[in-house]
Amino acid sequence: MNRLRHKSRLLRTAGFIGVILSIVILYTCAALAQLPIVKSPGDSTKQTFVALPFSTVSDNLDPRAFSDYVNGLLLSGFGDLESAARFFERALAYYPESYEIAISLAETYYESRQPEKALDVLTRIPKRDAQVYLLSAACYRTLGDDDKAKSAYLRYTELDPANPMVLSYLADLYMRAKNVDSAIWAYSLMAHNATPDNFRVWNELGRLQAQHGDFDSAKASFRKSVELDQTPTNSMAVVSLGELYEQTGKLDSAESTFKLGLEIEPDNVLLHRELVAHYVRMDSLALALPHAKAVAELTPLDRTAIRRLALIYFGLDSLDQADSLFTYLAGSGEQAAGDYAYMGHIAVIKKQYQRAVYEFTKLTDLADSVYDGWLNLGFAYRMVNDTAKELLSYQEGIRHVKDTLGVLRLNYALGAAYDLSGHTDSAVALFEKIIAHDSTQSEAYNDLGYMLADHNQRLDYAKELIARAVSLQPDNPAYLDSYGWVYYRLGDIDKALEYLRKASEKAKDPTVFEHMGDAFKAANQPDSAKVWWDKALKLSPDSKSLKEKLGR
Repeated sequence: MNRLRHKSRLLRTAGFIGVILSIVILYTCAALAQLPIVKSPGDSTKQTFVALPFSTVSDNLDPRAFSDYVNGLLLSGFGDLESAARFFERALAYYPESYEIAISLAETYYESRQPEKALDVLTRIPKRDAQVYLLSAACYRTLGDDDKAKSAYLRYTELDPANPMVLSYLADLYMRAKNVDSAIWAYSLMAHNATPDNFRVWNELGRLQAQHGDFDSAKASFRKSVELDQTPTNSMAVVSLGELYEQTGKLDSAESTFKLGLEIEPDNVLLHRELVAHYVRMDSLALALPHAKAVAELTPLDRTAIRRLALIYFGLDSLDQADSLFTYLAGSGEQAAGDYAYMGHIAVIKKQYQRAVYEFTKLTDLADSVYDGWLNLGFAYRMVNDTAKELLSYQEGIRHVKDTLGVLRLNYALGAAYDLSGHTDSAVALFEKIIAHDSTQSEAYNDLGYMLADHNQRLDYAKELIARAVSLQPDNPAYLDSYGWVYYRLGDIDKALEYLRKASEKAKDPTVFEHMGDAFKAANQPDSAKVWWDKALKLSPDSKSLKEKLGR
């Protein structure tokens, strides 16, 4: 309120001079030497000596009003608000149409914590100027009446749209009411009129504009903020601007903005994180790597940052670095299932299958309801030739996993494991159970049909099963290969080559190519058979069956 009081003093001084020039007749030097004795109203003992520059008034102003008004100003300046109010009250009674006396009285009431009295005076002032609206709003705020305070401030802004205190109050009021449109209006006035050099105001305006979906305006506001302040203090404006560029598909601008931010503040963790996310979204892991390393170095206790760096190393096939970081996380006491999942995958890639068994076992201990862990554990047991534990892994997974897809995947794996381990009857029964439960499972139709065809069993039934799978997914190369293979088993080589050729056109797969070679051999075309077996061997160089067929 000090600013309001100072402004009103200036206004009254200007008005006072105007009144003096129009209504006062100057005394002689002798008259100027006379000092009137002014008593505080209602106080016969207290006397204040006031030197009045003028003591004669025109017919338009009661000299008593003038004297009481001046003494009210003096007493107010001395801090005696109660006495000042009494002088102003009496002055206003003598001169009820005086704007200056009324404003002074209303302000004195306000400063003495009597906002109701101040408002009573203000409502009787016919001149509704900026000072009246400003003081009225202050009184309503003191009384806790936000609606009336807002109305008064809005009328004030029509006359003075550049008062930051008023606009800040309005913006806060609109924000609390979740009125984003009006808050944007208030911040726009602050940014363009009241405080155009305040980067924080531009930031808040940009944030609200982005929240409202006006991304172009938001970008302009954040750009202005960055222009005003390119120091670490204003790094959030750079981040926000870069995020908006990304959100609007301006990826090059986003990248250059984040880089500009790092030029301003090279160790800004948030900007490094933004660039990591930016490059990962662009599938540019090599470019993301130095920023991920910077984040991990700047925040050495941030496990998420270390894990993100490990994932990037993994994506770049830098398996030793990734393995080292995941091992560190696991060894530091953290029990995160994802760490063991990646360590297990790294072990599989390195053909460290016994270690893979350990890592995937830890994974299933920590997340027994996630089917991937059980699938991977079963696969690891297969690679160490422990069929019994492979089957047990899938069976345990089926007991623990709750989601339908996970149970289905585990049943497929269990069926395949049954078949590989020579338990064909169990595999057939399991796949038939899957089909009976859901007739849309094309994969189950195909797997069961192919398994029967591969064992040269119930071939007509196998053909029906695979035909059903093909009808559900006509362009699936695996299903086309199965269809060609069952025709091969049935001795219809022309049909076999027809479907196997379709499969080979859709997928470069060693099994499909080997089947093509087998079909050409059955068609008495050994040269063509050799061509396809050679293609298959290039894709699967360790295949014993292909080497035998080629005599190698």
